[in-house]
Amino acid sequence: MKSSNVLRPNRLLALAAAFACAGCATTVNVAGRFPARNQAAADLRRVAIAGFRGGGGNEFAAALETELASAQFDGKPYFTLLGGGASNGVDAISAREYGRSVGAAGVYFGLIREQAKGEPQQMERTQCARWDNLVCKQWYKVPVTCELRTVTVTVTPRLLNVATGEIVYTANKAGQEQTTWCPGVARKSEGTMIAEIQRGILRDIRMDVAPNVQIVHAEVMDDASNLNDTMSASFEEAVKQMKAGDAQQACTAWSKIRGADSSHMPTIFNLGVCAETAGHYKEALDLYNQAGDLLAHSGASAEGTKGIGDWLRTATANAQALVDRPEDKIATAKIRVQRLIAAQGQLTTIEKERQAEAARKLREAAAIEQRREEEADRERRQAAAAIRHQKEMAAAHKRDLIAHYGKSAADAILKKEVTTGMDKDAVLASIGKPQHKEAASASEEMWSYPSEEVIFTNGKVSYVEKGK
Repeated sequence: MKSSNVLRPNRLLALAAAFACAGCATTVNVAGRFPARNQAAADLRRVAIAGFRGGGGNEFAAALETELASAQFDGKPYFTLLGGGASNGVDAISAREYGRSVGAAGVYFGLIREQAKGEPQQMERTQCARWDNLVCKQWYKVPVTCELRTVTVTVTPRLLNVATGEIVYTANKAGQEQTTWCPGVARKSEGTMIAEIQRGILRDIRMDVAPNVQIVHAEVMDDASNLNDTMSASFEEAVKQMKAGDAQQACTAWSKIRGADSSHMPTIFNLGVCAETAGHYKEALDLYNQAGDLLAHSGASAEGTKGIGDWLRTATANAQALVDRPEDKIATAKIRVQRLIAAQGQLTTIEKERQAEAARKLREAAAIEQRREEEADRERRQAAAAIRHQKEMAAAHKRDLIAHYGKSAADAILKKEVTTGMDKDAVLASIGKPQHKEAASASEEMWSYPSEEVIFTNGKVSYVEKGK
């Protein structure tokens, strides 16, 4: 009986080939999938836009249709857009009817509000007060009334499941842009500001309802050794299909091979790539761990074989030096999929932070609005108090005039007029000192002003001549 550590030549050659090809791998591009924030919305891929109510609703609906049409997944459009373009704004019942009429699985509709608000801002501008030989010798500041223009866009998108009538997605999206305009400075148009706000809102909606797809590089092992001829051919064909981008057919073939031979490490590894490509990262990690266990077990068996000659060890060592070690491939895949798992957790955290940030901005906007209202109310109260004070001062002044000169003279003084019967003090209070005085007699006197002459008889106005 032959010793168990003596191998036949053909067995030695097969083992040498296996070691030489161990770790053989092909780098292929696959889509790394990241889920949408709302999976129920992402499941409805045949969609229509029923419309948005509010100013600018038709324009926003058309922009949302363009945004969804541009969403890519696996290099192909993720959504199929149906219908003849956005219709008028509708409610949920009408949206469902519209969706049925165009054969859509989901229908988007909602509300939009575009608000523009201008507030005056007092600023200063420097101007020249005195020039000397084209050189300004004295400057002064003049007040300039500018405008703080605030544009706010608030959108409430909704997605209705046509089959169930359920609203599977709704959100409150808001954005704000501000610009300050002063006379003589180019003004940023409201249309431009609204378009910038809408771009941010549309990107945010797309992240909610469509998955992220990133192209990553994954190692697909192409070692078909230790499989029978039929499974080996199927395995190699699956590698070609994966290279060609037909992951579904390749993964189906490897699943069948695994059903027949669950110990073939490259097949288990490649199924890990399939799971990773499909976004099933935990399943992928489990499969990579299984591949690592199988590799470790096969390595231990090889170490336990003591009858292999030095020529075989040298040959296999040289062959392995030409390719990456399979354990390195598995370790790299595990690290990559662990990062993808961490990225999913990060996306969840980012979403919470986004919601918190949106709530913070809304609170800040509400606080700013409240402060503005309080400031406006304070200014109104101050203006009303100033008007009351002016009226009170005017009334007090009139009372003093009436007490001193009488009502008729007081009315004339307030109008800066001179009437007969006024004494000299009343005339002085009304139109001031004359340019010239002339006494015609002991009882008559004439005061001359630029535009009139006043004649006094016995100290009282007896005649006023206008238009001198």
